Amino acid sequence: MTRKITFFLDSLPVGGAERHAMKLAAALKTRGFDVSFLIYSGIRSASYLDSDLPDHTEVLGRASNNTDFAGWRMAGEAIDKFKPDVLVAVNQATLAVSVISKLMGIHRAPIVCSFHTTIIDTLRGKIRLPLFYGLLRFADSIIYVSENQKRYWESRGLKAGASAAIVNGVDSQFYSPPSDAERRQARERLGFLDDDYVVGITAQFRPEKNHGQLLDAVAVLVKRGVPAKVLFVGEGEQRPVVEAKAQALGLRDQVRFVGEQRDVRPFLAAMDVGVLTSTSVETLSLAALEAMASAVPVVMSNIGGASEIITDGVNGYLFPAGDTAALVERLEKLMSPTERSPMRAAARRIASEKFAYKRMADAYAAYFERFGSEEVVAARRASA
Repeated sequence: MTRKITFFLDSLPVGGAERHAMKLAAALKTRGFDVSFLIYSGIRSASYLDSDLPDHTEVLGRASNNTDFAGWRMAGEAIDKFKPDVLVAVNQATLAVSVISKLMGIHRAPIVCSFHTTIIDTLRGKIRLPLFYGLLRFADSIIYVSENQKRYWESRGLKAGASAAIVNGVDSQFYSPPSDAERRQARERLGFLDDDYVVGITAQFRPEKNHGQLLDAVAVLVKRGVPAKVLFVGEGEQRPVVEAKAQALGLRDQVRFVGEQRDVRPFLAAMDVGVLTSTSVETLSLAALEAMASAVPVVMSNIGGASEIITDGVNGYLFPAGDTAALVERLEKLMSPTERSPMRAAARRIASEKFAYKRMADAYAAYFERFGSEEVVAARRASA
């Protein structure tokens, strides 16, 4: 029997949770699942094409707010039309709509929350957190993307009908080490010299990504005579703020902003070190895994599942979130190509073995297969 899976997303920006859903949907389709997408708002990134979406996709075009009663009904009716064996609500906003529309009697789909957040530090997020706790109790399951994340939230009393941790993975055939020629060409296109020390972030410009901290760290390195350069790959609301800061720090010649990219591999090829400076939300970074699979060591703030990815001195370094002096110290350790060389190999090996994409996709397929089985469905209905 073919299992029907509907992924419910708020929008399609280039965020880790959304990219995760897109790639997982494609992997499940190759494993025989009937996959559909429901998108609440009409917002989508320029890097997404219609061809990226499953054939069965419905875009509601609603505003993302807490009182869109008509939107909730539209979403519930769309879910009822798809009649999935499993409805995967990606993060908190779509979980709320999924549960409320189900409580309104509009659909009966089993709800699984795919949860990609660890620390929530915004006022808006904290205000909404009790609602998330309450609504999650009506969900059939929650899937965490990190073991650290699962422990963090369960120790704080977050509960659904069931829970699992399926750690993120990376396609190490698609993301692979560049040849020397590819690396040289990538750097030349960006105006980087062979001896430049290129550090980069691949992430949306959102407040929690804390891009400005990398500028502060590089400003220190430049003052110490290091030929450091910064490569920012991504787009978002905070980009003008970061651009202004680069100008204020006198780093205009050291920084490259390349915007949102459909394929980040040519830019990873130009990097000596990948960096993540997030202060919240980050759980188990796809950007970090993609860098590692490309043989790029990673320096990242120690939040969420970072310690599951990075072993200090092996494939990169961790630093306390917000600690710029510690970030500078870690970046200095990786300045030498001789020091980086074994870490490049280790990063590639760990990404390929520990975070193999096939393992992750197989785990989701097995979970959804069991979750949608007649026995499990009957047991859930009997206990409802």
